[in-house]
Amino acid sequence: MKVSIVISARNEYPMIVSTVHSILEDLGSFLAPSEFEIIIVNNNSNDENERRGLGGTTDFISARGMYHTGVVKVLYYPVASNVGARNYGAQHAKGEYLFFSDAHMFYAQGTFERWIKTIDESGGIVHPAVSWMGAYPPQKGYQYSWKLGEEFKGTWNNYLVGDGDDWFYTPAMGHCSIGMSRTEFLLFQGYIENRCYGGGEMYLD
Repeated sequence: MKVSIVISARNEYPMIVSTVHSILEDLGSFLAPSEFEIIIVNNNSNDENERRGLGGTTDFISARGMYHTGVVKVLYYPVASNVGARNYGAQHAKGEYLFFSDAHMFYAQGTFERWIKTIDESGGIVHPAVSWMGAYPPQKGYQYSWKLGEEFKGTWNNYLVGDGDDWFYTPAMGHCSIGMSRTEFLLFQGYIENRCYGGGEMYLD
């Protein structure tokens, strides 16, 4: 198995629909079905609304036949913990490369092939600064990566802080989208439980 994508999803309907399909389309453009897997970890979703007849994240995940083909696997994590769900998904992942994604991202064709190349060239981790569905004001970013053991800084072009390039620190095990080799993930020993990951947080030791 070459690539595993772990998606932690809590109350992410309908954004998860576009996320999953964009990943399937991108990975399917350069990998055979036997070379990749998408692991969706239902992170204790409760966004169904029975009174209005509306389904939610759980209904979407469980109702799709394609999620039983072997390419997409579904797990359930009973605690509302993003990092716990990601670690749980990683325990079941078989890929040489591990990517972690929020369930409200959209990936253009060529994204993962480019990131794999970056990982191979840097020997480290790729943590792209990307926009997400529903972001307002819209945010822009640049892809960047770093090698383990080196101080990391990245540039971020963000309408919330202006149009210039401003330096900022990022968590070494970040949010939104992050990818690495299985070897690097094992060196990190996974996400630290009970630590919040997100923009503006302190740089990890």
